[in-house]
Amino acid sequence: MQGKVHTRQVSLKEAENFSKKPEDINEFRESFDIIGNFDGYIPNEIENFERSLLKMIEMGSEFFSKFLRCLEIGLNLPFGTLQNMHTNICSDSNRSTLRLMHYPPILFEIPENSARCVEHTDNGTITIVFQDNMGGLEVKKRNNEWVQAHPIPGTLFVNVGDMLQKFSSGRFRATVSYYTFVLILPGPYST
Repeated sequence: MQGKVHTRQVSLKEAENFSKKPEDINEFRESFDIIGNFDGYIPNEIENFERSLLKMIEMGSEFFSKFLRCLEIGLNLPFGTLQNMHTNICSDSNRSTLRLMHYPPILFEIPENSARCVEHTDNGTITIVFQDNMGGLEVKKRNNEWVQAHPIPGTLFVNVGDMLQKFSSGRFRATVSYYTFVLILPGPYST
């Protein structure tokens, strides 16, 4: 017999405290936001953190540019229409936000009046989500049904934001999403 960590996802839509107003709920998460140029703002306590961030920005910007080009084609917009609105990511001339989110483990029970992240839409053009294997992201379908966005290794999850809904005159609707709690249930389970 060997100890193993098991997880169970609990939907906030089923939790009693979800009927409360969002301003009465504490979001149980941590974030590190970078807006504009981040020179000198990166903690040096983590080895290679800045180099990893720069590589992520480079790769994310490349993906974002290609994604915008695909949207231009799909929306029948002239080449560069959306791309030109999104230049110089993570610079002083661009107010894009790089937000690193961490959802600390929850042991045994959900804290009272808390949520991972309440129901919302993102205000930017798109949000690129790099999910871990724990999951927790749920999205609302057009029929108002909530579905889990299960992590798929090697993929990115892209949320449509409020700005893309506006750019596309509603052809693309902003993704309504929230994050559920994933409880960590340690114990002596057989492997």
